[in-house]
Amino acid sequence: SVTGIPWPLPVNSLPEKGWSALPGVGQKRARRIRAGAPFASMEQLLASLDEPSVLEPFDGDLDFSDN
Repeated sequence: SVTGIPWPLPVNSLPEKGWSALPGVGQKRARRIRAGAPFASMEQLLASLDEPSVLEPFDGDLDFSDN
């Protein structure tokens, strides 16, 4: 199956299913990301993760607006 996600990734509104579809994120990390939102910056987002390097490749593709 294929899971479509919006691009750039809307950090503060992307549902858990969208996060878990990203390589290396999985369901547990996706749940932690959603629980910690909203995030104002990449630094805040990475600080919420047990393994920040998982999201570093997406740095230029993240949208931190409130939408």
